[in-house]
Amino acid sequence: MSDESHLPLADRLKRASHRICALILNSDMEWIDISFEIDRMREMCLSEAPEKAELFDALYAARFERLWDQWRGRAASGAPPPRGPGK
Repeated sequence: MSDESHLPLADRLKRASHRICALILNSDMEWIDISFEIDRMREMCLSEAPEKAELFDALYAARFERLWDQWRGRAASGAPPPRGPGK
């Protein structure tokens, strides 16, 4: 992956979000691997904007779980656990 650290945080989050969405929609990656990517994106966000933790989970984590549910279903192998605080 190229060094995108020169980009504003919003742009890096947008790119990471698009990448994770593409992984959910266009790969056979299991939820555990998707969740590692989400955690890496969360860490990027919180390292620069720690006050945005709740917002990150409300927007991004919820979006990724909805996509998974819609396109893969909870019955799929490696389905995500129920949402909880911080995840």
